Amino acid sequence: MPLTSTRPIQLQWESRGPNTGRPLLMIAGFGCQLVHWPQRLCKRLIDTGHRVVVFDNRDVGLSTWLTDEGIPDNKRLLLESDRSSPPDIPYTLVEMAADAIAVLDEIGLESAHICGTSMGGMIAQTLAIHYPDRARSMTSLMSTPGTRGLPPALPEAAARLMSDTSRDLDDNVEDAVENARVFGSPSFDETWVRATAALSHRRGFNPAGNARQLAAIITQADRAPALTQLTTPATVIHGALDPLVPPAHGFATAKALSHSRWVQIDGMGHDLAPGFHATIVDAITELTMSTEG
Repeated sequence: MPLTSTRPIQLQWESRGPNTGRPLLMIAGFGCQLVHWPQRLCKRLIDTGHRVVVFDNRDVGLSTWLTDEGIPDNKRLLLESDRSSPPDIPYTLVEMAADAIAVLDEIGLESAHICGTSMGGMIAQTLAIHYPDRARSMTSLMSTPGTRGLPPALPEAAARLMSDTSRDLDDNVEDAVENARVFGSPSFDETWVRATAALSHRRGFNPAGNARQLAAIITQADRAPALTQLTTPATVIHGALDPLVPPAHGFATAKALSHSRWVQIDGMGHDLAPGFHATIVDAITELTMSTEG
């Protein structure tokens, strides 16, 4: 798994499947690493003709950690309603979108299909807005346009998101399972959740990085006005049971995107539970094939 080599922030990335496949850049969500993309999901995408590219976002896993940026006061940021001036945060979703472009540059891809989940969906939308020529299509998965006034996370889900993170491996594995119970689908795969939590902890556990990513989420701009101007073909996928980013956020994203398809999945929460892989892959594949002619 190589690192990007031409920027101060280096990003760990991995290409899966044949280089001749339709390139699909997958952008992970808050605190997640490339290992959080289920192998079974990626295999289905490869089997339907994709070249899947995954990477660690900045501040997680084996990508650069921005330790010198300190830890933002996210509780204060949540209480601040005035967004008339730029927030004092380590970095923004726009900068994280530039990271994704750096991965494409490193691989030598002038453009790719873009898919992001949760925070990764916010980054995917931002990439399509700021780099429209680099996005052949865009899939926003269980994400939001950042519009103020949309329904908030359910209280228990919000509390889990803001809770302190232990540095102990066993505690973090149990936290991941509890998060899956609160955020995820009733059919979530506990064995996979445990194994992935342990792997990601050993690979590159960075709670301060999670806090910096969360600051970028809290202070995100409302992308809906810019999304209405996009001509990029898009699909918006959302779970009907999502307690962290309620379905209204996905519907608002689809409404803003004039060239989009809305896919709501019954029984799905805020996760990639195995029972929904086929539906997700079918929706992505229909989009990518339709734009490749």
